[in-house]
Amino acid sequence: PGVEKLLYRQQPGNHALAFIVSGYREGLRAFRGTDLDVHLRSLLRLAVHHGHADKPGSARYLSEIAEAFTDCQAVQARVTESVGLQIRGVSLDFAGHLADLVDRYKATAVKIFAIEQCTKLGGPDEYNDPAHYESRILMDLGDRMGLNEGMARQAEHDEHAARRFPKFGRKKAFLAGRRLRELFDGDALLKAFAAEASAFGESSAKDSLPRVFLDWASERMPGKQHVLLDEDTLQRVVVEDGLALAVFEAVFFGRPQAVAEETYRGESLSSLFSVDEKVEREAAEKAKEADEQEAAEEEATRDMEEVDSEEESSEEEDDDDDGEEDEDEDEEADGDGNNNNPDQAASAKAPKLEVNLGSHWAPLDRGLLREVRKAKAEGLEDISFFSRGFPYRLDLKAMVQINLETGKVREVRLVGGSA
Repeated sequence: PGVEKLLYRQQPGNHALAFIVSGYREGLRAFRGTDLDVHLRSLLRLAVHHGHADKPGSARYLSEIAEAFTDCQAVQARVTESVGLQIRGVSLDFAGHLADLVDRYKATAVKIFAIEQCTKLGGPDEYNDPAHYESRILMDLGDRMGLNEGMARQAEHDEHAARRFPKFGRKKAFLAGRRLRELFDGDALLKAFAAEASAFGESSAKDSLPRVFLDWASERMPGKQHVLLDEDTLQRVVVEDGLALAVFEAVFFGRPQAVAEETYRGESLSSLFSVDEKVEREAAEKAKEADEQEAAEEEATRDMEEVDSEEESSEEEDDDDDGEEDEDEDEEADGDGNNNNPDQAASAKAPKLEVNLGSHWAPLDRGLLREVRKAKAEGLEDISFFSRGFPYRLDLKAMVQINLETGKVREVRLVGGSA
């Protein structure tokens, strides 16, 4: 109900329903010709047919689809795949349910981080769009942060993300990973699991988390399942926060990481679960690899932050680039003088933007000039962009570049033509 009134990004006359119909018939435009095209189109059709037949959960599924189509195609694809796979009945074991729950809280952290970064760029707005910044995060940090592989695969086809936001360099990736860990709400995750596991009842589906949890507990908590029942009637499943953490540790680390003195309802937490030695070995190996990688990255980042202030750090990066920029200028000079290659000569004389680094003027990315022309045509007074991993704003009236992290202002000029 009401789906016909939903608008794409609140644009009058641009109805989300029209995009759903187009996606149903022809697939999502951004994914046409890719390996995901047929996959996403079939899942969208499955969701629509499921709703048309008024099957269980259809109202919720169609509501999620409709809401997704009020946003960009990156969001449409993520929700379509999630809903379609639920309808298709891709069943999960207990570890799979927990991993899915973790994915949801990681996705929340990614969304918050994307909004933070787009805000630094002067957004969120049509250009600095958090949904597309999420794709940039999924592409560059997916493996590093253990983000959802399916969403990361979709993100690779997000042309807006690739064009608007530069790849994360080593330092930025390290700092982004640290921020994402801060934003990940582990306490909320445990409470969500405890609430869902405690919701077990006669109507719980066979593949639901509460039911598969009890199946798992019958194997991994031999003779201890009584701690899962309420103490008054022993008829309701009650999982409290302390036990929730131990369950996650038993699943992903092979055994709880609790100290011997830690108890739950009078029982030693570490004695409630049998040990999965295979998982324990694998987890130890992964933890060692992760520690080594993090230590190496932290050391590399520390080397890049020998100066205390971000201002000095930014200046140092400028100095590091001087050699490359001087070489570019030498090549351009050669093109104007002794080089007989007409293509190089034309390139050297083409309009370009330059920034004043103090000691000399250095060329900015040529693609930025296209964005400047587009912005002026639309009557905009500034644009945001990334360079060397830093967010900048270019004031088109004052013709200055402002580093949004350090506040450093540099003069910008156009040479060889007009914008």
